[in-house]
Amino acid sequence: MKELEHKYRKDILSVEELHELRQQVNAASDTELERQMREAWMNDDIDMSGVDDACMERMKKRIDARTMAEEAAGRHPSYRLRLQQVMRVAAAILLPVFLLTTFYLYRENHRLTAEVMTVNTAEGERANITLPDGTAVALNASSTLSYAPHLYNKDKRRITFDGEGYFRVAKNKACPFLIDGNGLEVQVLGTTFNLNVRRTDVTAELVLEEGSVQLQSTLTGESVVLAPRQKAVLNQQDGRITVTAEEDTDMASAWNRKEIMFRNARFSDVIRKVEATYGIQIETDYEDDETDLFTGTLTTSDIFEVLRILERTYDLKADIQSEKIVLGVR
Repeated sequence: MKELEHKYRKDILSVEELHELRQQVNAASDTELERQMREAWMNDDIDMSGVDDACMERMKKRIDARTMAEEAAGRHPSYRLRLQQVMRVAAAILLPVFLLTTFYLYRENHRLTAEVMTVNTAEGERANITLPDGTAVALNASSTLSYAPHLYNKDKRRITFDGEGYFRVAKNKACPFLIDGNGLEVQVLGTTFNLNVRRTDVTAELVLEEGSVQLQSTLTGESVVLAPRQKAVLNQQDGRITVTAEEDTDMASAWNRKEIMFRNARFSDVIRKVEATYGIQIETDYEDDETDLFTGTLTTSDIFEVLRILERTYDLKADIQSEKIVLGVR
């Protein structure tokens, strides 16, 4: 009980420990409570800075009134007995207050520690944020980044991420930067990379520009360390990781420059990328030809320019309707 009592005065009790302390207090005799409170009063350093003077005065008056009532009734206790009476009354008054206060503080602390900061981007929307440690993150469309401010930048810098982001992680060897994604964990100290991990996709992809990162599959436990100009592809269904050389690292982060870069891409892949980027629906009767591949750069800021390039490249005609765009053969 003494250990629990000490923890409750420090306000570090868990809910389970608080219940245990309540049970022990209810089970203890008056004599045992008096002895423990007297020992604490005489031997322990008690912080009274948070106790209001007026509250203390009210408590003192209540104790004095109780003890004076005993004397008025004709009982003349010795100094020891009077001290015991004072301690008994004090226990009756203060202990419930302390327990309720501890429970309230625990509940409030739990509420505060449960708060999470979340940044979302919708379809066709992008955002740039700076985390408390100076790490800069550019979020692509339909992405979510969240972290707990009370824990971030303590011994770890941990975030949860879903979507696509371009990260410039501030260097701090003593405090690693961790990303929890769908089926993966990324750990870095200070580096620049593009991460694309979405719950709706079959694969996740990390392309490293500078520094070094460790990518781990949470499904299999497999872990790889990437060097600059390498790309890791994680199969989110079986947890396998494939690492390849990636000379053109600018291609992965082109969206951050308001560009979409393609290299030998099929027409259907180009259309899907444009739909995802602009949050629109495109219908077409153009037959995809595996030999007619597209290499080039489209903008993410002007759908009309994109349509003009597609019209000229594939000899199509764009019809912009209220809910979709139709690309038909001329």
